[in-house]
Amino acid sequence: MPHSATLRRVLFWTALPLAIAALGSATGAIAQAQPTLSDPLQPAVPFPTEEPEPGEPAPVEPPAASPSPGVRPEAPVQSVPAPPSPASQFPRSTQRRSPTPFGGSTIFENLTLTPGADPSPKTIRGISGGPLPASDVAGRPETATGPCLGFVDTQPDHILTLTAPFEFLSLQVQSAEDTTLVVKGPGGSWCNDNYLSLNPGIAGQWLPGRYEIWIGSHRNNGYFPYVIRVLQQPE
Repeated sequence: MPHSATLRRVLFWTALPLAIAALGSATGAIAQAQPTLSDPLQPAVPFPTEEPEPGEPAPVEPPAASPSPGVRPEAPVQSVPAPPSPASQFPRSTQRRSPTPFGGSTIFENLTLTPGADPSPKTIRGISGGPLPASDVAGRPETATGPCLGFVDTQPDHILTLTAPFEFLSLQVQSAEDTTLVVKGPGGSWCNDNYLSLNPGIAGQWLPGRYEIWIGSHRNNGYFPYVIRVLQQPE
């Protein structure tokens, strides 16, 4: 009996290191099979989403099939429509017959004057140009106040009504572009091209009555904003 117990103790202490070594090998194998915090599994990187700037085309959505992380496809070139011109906003044959709001002001206004009632300078605004030669509207190519040049609309830009004769009245057009002037009323037609630099104008004595005023552009269907100063006294 003592001999058997001694033999079991010897076998136990002999097998114990082998069991510990086998256990350590199994633990290392399990550890290699599991991901560690220093090397996590990374999902596919999604495409970045950004709010497009005003006027910029919206980004193209990524394809559904396994996109490449970090690569953003180029958006297709899109044509941007040009801003509308005054010509498209105001059809010349219709909306010039009455005052029209435009850019915080009113354009194509009419004016009625009485001598001595209010001698302060007046201003009226509009957009020059049109499809018709100014000479066709005036009925002749030349007048005592200047040549009938440029292109105007079929309808007058303004109506000036004088309730009594004016010993002096001046119309002075101011524009960043080269404009022309046609006036039709009691006594005939008057035209002008360059009164003050490239701006037209007419000054002198005026009969009472109704006067039609056109502001033209030298280029056919060229439309430019202008201001007319109406003075009852010489400057």
